[in-house]
Amino acid sequence: MKVIQSEKNQWIKRMRVLEKRKYRLAFEQFVAEGRRFVEEAIHSNVMVHVILIAEGSEHKYDDLLKDFDGPAFLVEPDILEESMDVVTPQDIAAIVSFPDWSEESWKVMNTVVIADGVQDPGNLGSIIRSTLASGADALFCLKGTVDFSNKKVLRSTMGTILRLPVYMIEDADEVTQVLKKYGFHFYVADADGVDYDEALSGELPERIALVVGNEGNGVTQIEEYDQMVRIPLEKDVESLNVGVATGILLYEMRRRRNEKKAGK
Repeated sequence: MKVIQSEKNQWIKRMRVLEKRKYRLAFEQFVAEGRRFVEEAIHSNVMVHVILIAEGSEHKYDDLLKDFDGPAFLVEPDILEESMDVVTPQDIAAIVSFPDWSEESWKVMNTVVIADGVQDPGNLGSIIRSTLASGADALFCLKGTVDFSNKKVLRSTMGTILRLPVYMIEDADEVTQVLKKYGFHFYVADADGVDYDEALSGELPERIALVVGNEGNGVTQIEEYDQMVRIPLEKDVESLNVGVATGILLYEMRRRRNEKKAGK
């Protein structure tokens, strides 16, 4: 493999401009860092434009590169580290296109999560992983929610972002109407709601959109809903982290649906 020795190389320049949201959106690309993430990208249906490996580490990735037929380069370690701009940089990265998730699949989904103004990257990353792990179908990010291609979000998803449809939504009313047309019932997570043991009792709707809100202000963009649900907490505890709360509610829905299928 050829060795990149200059910061003016086109791929190094592209990595650095992708630090900024406006360029990620303009190019519809982001940087995947680390073996696990790059491997996910190679084996997914996204476009991997290039793989960059720190010079001296190439032997670690012989098996990975056998599955990749695109361009790959070695990079002087200092240049690659500076381009990643983290305390503990990885020794491999790839420039990857945004996944192309079709809206046609909405009509066959059963459980989706709607993030309303979730601003913390770590929280959104947790929500993405919980959504995928619980068997839910997609995540809709309303206006004000941190960009899913934010580097901190990507790191916290550990590559799972490539396996879960994530939609950035500007018009909350429009997506609400579309999901309602497909038969979704809206369950809003809120501290003033009904305890989930009661709210999720009985037979759950076939299709549920779980709405979780901003860390400080809660849900503000979804005005019409079917049920408001809360997680009961011990006294003196005001609230749960939104990522944790999302996981609890998704798994509780999953458990009850599985029990129903099993005839319990």
